[in-house]
Amino acid sequence: MAATYFRSYAASDIEGYVAAFRRDGFVVIDDVLTSDECIASCAEIWDYLERDGKVHRDDAASWGNDSWPREVCRNGGFVGRFPFWKRMKKLEPTFLNKQPQSWRNRQNEVVYTAFANILEADQLWVSIDRYGVMRPGKVAHELLESAVEATEPNKNLDWTTKDEWLHWDLSPFHFGTSAAGFLPNEELGHVREQYGGVRVQGLIALRDCPVESGGFHCVPGFTDDRFFNWAKVETVIRALSHRQL
Repeated sequence: MAATYFRSYAASDIEGYVAAFRRDGFVVIDDVLTSDECIASCAEIWDYLERDGKVHRDDAASWGNDSWPREVCRNGGFVGRFPFWKRMKKLEPTFLNKQPQSWRNRQNEVVYTAFANILEADQLWVSIDRYGVMRPGKVAHELLESAVEATEPNKNLDWTTKDEWLHWDLSPFHFGTSAAGFLPNEELGHVREQYGGVRVQGLIALRDCPVESGGFHCVPGFTDDRFFNWAKVETVIRALSHRQL
């Protein structure tokens, strides 16, 4: 299958990026943060990773699993616990209350305006953010080659992500995450009605994500009834767990 590329939009092109979101279910908006804001955000991540004195940002040899913070999901790379609604009032597990630039990012006028335009609402109800960080597989490969030449291979240098981690945060079968499986909710129509309007999530890329290093991966097309009509006819998938799928 040939690769398909989607264009990005300037923050000033409101009509363009809103139309793209309604068509595809996602959209990329350029330059929502300045270069200095990105640098400050990355510095906060390093400050978090270095707080125990085991990790050093300028020494890739210190980035192994023995030193990397255990609470950072090694495959997902998230800093802080999952920010579901009931945890919103508990800022301590998210570490966000100790990250000034993160607070500035979530209040950034360009970021806010993008969400407000897409949702067609000025008052936004938002969850708690998290930083995400992945260790570069290329560096791990180079360190592994050095370890092989020196002594024994270091198993702590496998920094690759899961091969198959494509999932739904909103399953058309039961309106929950696909990690809960695919068995349908018998009251799906009622649940869908109670769900309300469009809910979205977004991420800000603080560094470039070229093809060689990977980036965000999603499947377009959830903003109309195609998504739910497809789910109605896929009886085989509905009987599977997410692991079987």
